[in-house]
Parts: sequence; C-alpha cells; structure tokens
Amino acid sequence: MDAEQLSEKARFRNGHGGIYHRQVATVNPAKLVAGLAERVERLGVTIHEQSRAETLSHHKVSTREGSVESPMVVCATEGYADRFLDFKRHVIPVQSLVIATEPLSEARWQEVGMAERPAFADASRLINYGHRTADGRIVFGARGNYYLGARSKADQAIDDGAIRMRRDLLVDLLPALEGVRVEYGWGGSLGLSRNFRPHAILDRASGLATAGGYAGEGVAASHLFGRTLAEMILERDTERVRMPWAFSDASHRQLIKRWEVEPLRWLAAQAITFSYAGEEALMRRDKPAPLLKPALRRLNDRFASIIE
Repeated sequence: MDAEQLSEKARFRNGHGGIYHRQVATVNPAKLVAGLAERVERLGVTIHEQSRAETLSHHKVSTREGSVESPMVVCATEGYADRFLDFKRHVIPVQSLVIATEPLSEARWQEVGMAERPAFADASRLINYGHRTADGRIVFGARGNYYLGARSKADQAIDDGAIRMRRDLLVDLLPALEGVRVEYGWGGSLGLSRNFRPHAILDRASGLATAGGYAGEGVAASHLFGRTLAEMILERDTERVRMPWAFSDASHRQLIKRWEVEPLRWLAAQAITFSYAGEEALMRRDKPAPLLKPALRRLNDRFASIIE
C-alpha cells in the first residue's frame, strides 16, 4: 500500500506505506485456553489446576500436592522453565508488556481509522504492535524487557513507568489518541531460544518432549506445536512432523544452542536495545545526520546478523 492506501486503513503518523495481509485474525487468548481446556476434558483428559510443577525427573513431574508419572513428559513452560533441568541455558525469559486504552468514542475512531479492526505492527527493529478490540479499545505492546539472570516475570502487573512509555509510543504512532486514558497494563514472560527459532523436540530415550522458543508469537504457534508434538509422540506420519521445527530422537541439549553466560547476555541486551532505540529516534528527526545515521544502521545490521 502507498501512503494514501495506508491512511484508509489507519492514520499513522507520517505513514509512508505498508503491507496488508488479508489472512490474519485476532483471538482472545484467555477464551482460546478455556475453549481448549473444555474440549480436551470432554475427550477424557484430566487437567490438574493449582498444582504448580516443582521438579522434573525421569518420567515424573512432582508438585507440592503430589506427583504424576508418565512414559513421556512434555515440558512446555516456555519463558517459565527456570525450575526444570537446564532449559534456562537454552531458552531464556523475555518480558512482553502491553497496555489497553479506555473504549474510544466513535468520533475518536473516525480520527484513528481502523474501521476493519486490523491488527498492526511497524517495521521498527523494536517492534510496536496492536489491534482494535471488540469493545472499542486499542491493545498495544512494544519493547520487551530482559531481567539480569534470566528471571521470569512472577506476576502480571506492570509499573506506571512502563505504562507511560508504551502510551507515549502509541500516541506518537497514532497522534489522534492524544489525551486518551490507559486503563490496563499487564505482561508476562515469553521464551527466546539462542537461534531465535521455535522448536518441537521429542527425546524418547529420556522420555522428555519440549516445545517453545516462540519469541512472542506463541498464541498461534503453541497450538500448532502442541499438535506437532502429539503426532510425534503417537508416531503418526503427518505433514507437521516433517516440518523443519520438528525433531525426533534427540535432546534439547543437542539441538538448541546455549545462551552466553551472565552478565554478558544482559549487557548485550541493553546495548542492542539502546542502539536500536537510538536509530529509531534519529529516523524520527527532521534534521539530517549524514554520518551518524548510516553508522548506526550498519551497527544494528551487524547486531541483527549476530543474534540470528
């Protein structure tokens, strides 16, 4: 889309153009989980709630209330795997934080656009993304955080500073939202593998399977990878088990590269985030920076090649 076509979809600040994907949908993740749970329970599966797994051993998962034994254990804890084996060396938690505005008036929506309720993301290295909800809000997320020591986020709350930063980014992206109140902010931990690619791994020798590394795209991917692992465990020959993300008869230690030790990865995360943000700030300026802009772009291209 050129600038005029983009403005018909949404009125972003200085929108030069965009790519429109028709095969996209938004879902309510909580309703998705509840619907899946109801479905599998009707199939005879028992779901044990309020029973946090504390240890994972050979064919056994232990909780404070008891333990479960199985020929095959699936560890699908994504960004919350720090308790189990050495998964945290291979998949680290990164915090994903979002905000939700108050419901917007029809007059405000006329200024913003988004009449078709599209989801959107920009082309920044520090991706900003959002969508219009069924009840007329905008849910918006940007710029994940990494905690020193690969600590998972223990609760869903986010502080006022994190909310303000995302609100400012949202208003900068959609100036018509100036003055709109943010009513909610929340977040959690996603899993990031060292090669920045997701995986479904079945290790029959140890009786352990795992899936994850979705890098923030797990709402859809976790459903797909769950089906993939189920078919691998049942030894079904399907298109999914032949996909490049599916691995049989090998362990995660063999297939997923280990992350660098601390504090190297924390320092690298801070440096890359600062450099990406600096490039973004320069691109927004009207004043030319003929030496700095190309140098920063080359540096960030180098960062991107290293992490991939």
